[in-house]
Amino acid sequence: MTSLRRRLGLEHNPLRRPVDRVETLVVAGLLAVLVLVGPLVALAAGESARRDAAPAAARERATRVRTTATVTQSADTAPGARSSAAGLVRVPVRWTDSDGTPRTGLVTVGPDTAAGATVNIWTDGHGRVTPAPRSQEQVNLMAARVGAGGLLALAAVLLTVAGVTHHVLDRRRDAMWTDEWRLVAPRWSGSA
Repeated sequence: MTSLRRRLGLEHNPLRRPVDRVETLVVAGLLAVLVLVGPLVALAAGESARRDAAPAAARERATRVRTTATVTQSADTAPGARSSAAGLVRVPVRWTDSDGTPRTGLVTVGPDTAAGATVNIWTDGHGRVTPAPRSQEQVNLMAARVGAGGLLALAAVLLTVAGVTHHVLDRRRDAMWTDEWRLVAPRWSGSA
């Protein structure tokens, strides 16, 4: 316990200057802010992100339709088929919209997908291929990431304040050492 008190600067050491105690108090205060305010910042940021994203995700779920499309050319022979880093290929497909209109588009499939294979796709109200709508779980995960980002941003700000405080107080300590050395140096050098 004594070692912890010494590391935190809480013991009564006559060599510890007031500027050292100030730095200890500032760092302790910044840690208290991180511990007490950090969770509130994370919750507020995450909730704000969830509140902003939830209506858009609900609109996506209401306006996007899952349908089955037929691959018209195999992945290995599709003209202009580009392979992604994950080995996926964009191929042409065709499907019939809910109103009976025939549609075509490009979708991403595995490299071994043959012509005639069926794939599930999502379309918007205009018959265009779209990504799947975001689920509530995806919205919640995004909100958690934003909350964690808010906590990290607060920690970065507090760390910057601690660094600036340390720099300013180090300059003050250097000035104090210089002043003290001016008083002591003549006695040491014998020129006093």
